[in-house]
Amino acid sequence: MDYDTYAEGEAVLGWLNTAIRLTTAGEVDWQAFCMSLLKAFQAAMQGREIAHAKLLLTTAAGQIAGNLTRTADVPSFRGQITGSPREAELIFNARAEMAPESLQALVERLLREITGPVTASIEKLNCLSPGRPRPTHRYETVV
Repeated sequence: MDYDTYAEGEAVLGWLNTAIRLTTAGEVDWQAFCMSLLKAFQAAMQGREIAHAKLLLTTAAGQIAGNLTRTADVPSFRGQITGSPREAELIFNARAEMAPESLQALVERLLREITGPVTASIEKLNCLSPGRPRPTHRYETVV
């Protein structure tokens, strides 16, 4: 592996990992909520590349996993939630061509804008640019 090339590629990415508690007093279509979040993120990233954006929404009545691996791709989803549970846990992580501070601000703004009847409370958030890889073992020749 060419670690210089790898480090250059990683240097342009912001990495965001967050855990969010979602609550609502009314009924929510959690599938539509997840789709709205990924679509809004995708729209906001036009002109920049998304390495990946992933979410996992968990309720007492099921899970929905969503994935977007390029800005131009169509988000994919699997899983389902039956009924309309009032509480959910959302794990959202993204690797995108954006400074970490800007990526964090973008995701916080999107959560405020798309939540509708849902209250979003960020429980954990970590946003950074990865450091240069420092492998402990190297092959002398390509295997």
